[in-house]
Amino acid sequence: MISRGANYLVQAKANQKTLYKVVISCLETAFAEEKNLTEDVQVSNGYGRQKTYITYALKADNLSEEIREKWPRLTSLVAFERHKKSESLTKIDTHFYVTSVEPDAQMLQKAIRHH
Repeated sequence: MISRGANYLVQAKANQKTLYKVVISCLETAFAEEKNLTEDVQVSNGYGRQKTYITYALKADNLSEEIREKWPRLTSLVAFERHKKSESLTKIDTHFYVTSVEPDAQMLQKAIRHH
């Protein structure tokens, strides 16, 4: 796929311990240091509940050589939050992704939601 010039957007999961920890650590640091993250928020209502989708994207500048070797062309780290709110309950799910595309939160949100 990469050898053909295609881009990728892959979810980082807890069973990928090194990648998962690196993605979370980089994003936590960016939030704590108030670095320039791109952000996109979409809200929808229906069926008695409100859904809010928030996507944050960060340029993947300071990754280890080990990560760079395993993930060629890795360009951005992404956090995708899904908030579901009904009358009595709010549920928040967060998923993390790595991608070979630039950190454009709006475009990445569309890609994640329509995947």
